[in-house]
Amino acid sequence: MSVKIMGLIWDTNLKPTLRYVLLAYADHADHEGKNIYPSTKLLAHKTGYSKRTIQAATRELEGTGWLIPDGTGPRGTNRWMIPLYMGGAGDSPPTNGMQETAQGGAGDSRGGVNLTAQGGAGDSPEPLKNHPLKASNNHQRGNRPPAVELCKRIIFRYPHKSLWKTIDRNVGNEFLDLLRWGRILRKWKLSNWNITNYEGMLENFNRERSQDDNIDYESAAHRRKYAEGWLDD
Repeated sequence: MSVKIMGLIWDTNLKPTLRYVLLAYADHADHEGKNIYPSTKLLAHKTGYSKRTIQAATRELEGTGWLIPDGTGPRGTNRWMIPLYMGGAGDSPPTNGMQETAQGGAGDSRGGVNLTAQGGAGDSPEPLKNHPLKASNNHQRGNRPPAVELCKRIIFRYPHKSLWKTIDRNVGNEFLDLLRWGRILRKWKLSNWNITNYEGMLENFNRERSQDDNIDYESAAHRRKYAEGWLDD
């Protein structure tokens, strides 16, 4: 997966349907935004959209420059790339003035999660057997968990390394959970809250997830409903 690309997509002006589909594509990208060749069936299952909706969104993303054709994948599927400058659909390249910092602080102590170094849109497609909806890890860089890498891409800093296991243990690598985590990181940044308060972010994350215990991740309708709701915030 490319959390780098996923992080760039969060601040786009794309409508939720297109952003959700583009995030699903980005889940299969390398860190240069290339080598993207998931099947329509896989994208439909991951997002909860029908194949027809995926195809229509793909055409629109291609037409606006967010997806660039790049030949054919090893199994005959279309291969795509996502331009790193993210210059499609009228958006300008990201030009934030924030300085990227290698490490963040441990954050405030407000109770909830204990941050220590200890480990501890269309017809519903047929579900794929034994497909846990985990984020693709084919292109994960180094040993940084996806949720940690997403911090760097959205709030422009890594948590202190002692917190990586805690963040990874709480967030995991479910595609929808990473979207939820990305939404919370973006909310913290846009609200000008303390972006080193990972304890507060994780407390927010776990509270929201506990409220959504009735989500059936194998239900296309549930995946579609909740992901679009998060992306529309």
